[in-house]
Amino acid sequence: MVTAQRILDTLEKYKFVISSKQKKGLGRPSKIYTYMGGEFSVNLDEMLKIYQSRLIYIREAGNPEVSFSFDIDKELINAVLLKGRSGKKIKMDDQRGRLLWLLPPPDSRGETIESIAEKTGFPIIDSVIFFREMIELNIIEEVK
Repeated sequence: MVTAQRILDTLEKYKFVISSKQKKGLGRPSKIYTYMGGEFSVNLDEMLKIYQSRLIYIREAGNPEVSFSFDIDKELINAVLLKGRSGKKIKMDDQRGRLLWLLPPPDSRGETIESIAEKTGFPIIDSVIFFREMIELNIIEEVK
């Protein structure tokens, strides 16, 4: 049952399931999934390119228009605030918040995505994709 739950959660994560909702009743709550259909394909060239990115060095960009909401006790970033309080707020789940917490400061040599991901236990591919998004937003930078 646990394996089936993990598979369904993964299918939901990658949008193969329209939605899931909690069903409560006697015993433990369960999830009801709605299947969306479609095809599944894998572009190995793209996957290898993403995987190779695990070795790039990254650090905080030091962008003055970016600030962080953090939880010192849990050692994670709760949200990233763009352009101060009047701008966009990007909420982080615990895993992504932990990745950002471990990000080296702007004046450092940086650290590889792979080493940061290993410290958190977050999958390397997901970490690369997340950090690419953060690079596009000028929250972090690649060290060359």
